[in-house]
Amino acid sequence: MEQQLIKLLDNSLECTSCKIKNNQIILAIQSVKEKLSCPYCGCPSARVHSVYEREIQDILFQDKQTILLLTTRKMFCDNLDCT
Repeated sequence: MEQQLIKLLDNSLECTSCKIKNNQIILAIQSVKEKLSCPYCGCPSARVHSVYEREIQDILFQDKQTILLLTTRKMFCDNLDCT
């Protein structure tokens, strides 16, 4: 069920784990895209520079605090002309 819920937010996301403890629902999610576009020049890249986690807590679901742990990747841009 959590996969379907995450797909409603963004079709390129997947839920890697779901935990329910006390009054919290914790969903770990990540992108399934293999390549991402550079925000400056738009060139696609698959080379990962770093990975970090963002925590989104501003959601209530069935009177429980819902936390989205979003694993985010920063990519290298292979375009030599890109700043």
